[in-house]
Amino acid sequence: MKNPAATPEPPPVHSVDGVEVWPVIIGIAEGSCPELVPYMRARHEFGVAKYGCSLRTNNGRNALVDLLQEILDAIAYATQCALENDGPLGDQAAQLSGKIGLLAVAVLDVIDQRDLDQADSLETVVDVAVRLRGRLIERYLAAWCAQTGVLPDDAVLLSHGSAGATLSVERRSSINALENAKAIGAAVDAVNAAYNARVQCDLDTPRVGEITDKAWWFDEYGRVKSAENAAQRALLDLLGVRHG
Repeated sequence: MKNPAATPEPPPVHSVDGVEVWPVIIGIAEGSCPELVPYMRARHEFGVAKYGCSLRTNNGRNALVDLLQEILDAIAYATQCALENDGPLGDQAAQLSGKIGLLAVAVLDVIDQRDLDQADSLETVVDVAVRLRGRLIERYLAAWCAQTGVLPDDAVLLSHGSAGATLSVERRSSINALENAKAIGAAVDAVNAAYNARVQCDLDTPRVGEITDKAWWFDEYGRVKSAENAAQRALLDLLGVRHG
């Protein structure tokens, strides 16, 4: 599957039936944040001069890909500003970079959900689901790291289970944090094992018609799915995450 961050989009085409985007945005901004309107008008005019047409819907480009790429560029620009400036300006730019990063993750979720809805094979479904699950686990782990005051990149280490927990533990001085890291690493291992078992059941689904005892297969699938749910609940309980 192509990485949307590095997927080039074609030049925009003029769509007679397309809706002009900037007038819609400006109309909303006039009532909610009028201070942005002059900047929006200027950006609109700049785009027309550069591309020879206004931004319209159905212009031959993937708007989600454009959105992700522009947000990633915004993170780079904010980080550049932070690196080039000391004091309050640098700190504010660094904070902006983090906030924009959260927006980029949200866009990735939308892109993956779209890919999931449009998937034409089970392999694609599994691939997208793995990405979504991985990001979700990392977010929970990041929240736990923030609450316990440990290094943020421990979230990435712990997302790899017990092996990552061992690396994380080596950087800790707190016995409680050390034990928590081990427990969380083991819980992530359990989630991954249960998930892999359920995926294998999914992959076996096309052969259900060949199974003589279908009741047994559905019972087995239910058992595997229940085990996956239990493993996920155990991980969330360890991380102090509320779940339904």
